[in-house]
Amino acid sequence: MEPEAFRRVEELFQRALELDESQRAEFLARSCGGDPALRREVESLFAQEQKSRVVQIEPIGPLAYLGLAHAHALAGDSTKAKAAYQNFLTLWKDADIDIPILNQAKAEYAKLQ
Repeated sequence: MEPEAFRRVEELFQRALELDESQRAEFLARSCGGDPALRREVESLFAQEQKSRVVQIEPIGPLAYLGLAHAHALAGDSTKAKAAYQNFLTLWKDADIDIPILNQAKAEYAKLQ
């Protein structure tokens, strides 16, 4: 995607985020005009944002990152394992420090450093 097109997508996404969800479709129809590719790009950002929100809200999301970290570590892919541990630890950064699974994840992540 060209830089100018990317900026346009990002601008429309940010402006649409400020609206109530019920107003977004009309806004995108107006703003994207006859450019279905532009609208698809903006809508794809909403889909990614929604997935991100679910991962942060649902307790299973962070645990999925922890499972991925374990799998990557067992497969010997320390780069992917570290990234998955970082995602898990970021999502649980405000968790009670006495949670055993959190302490175990921190120890496993430290071993990869």
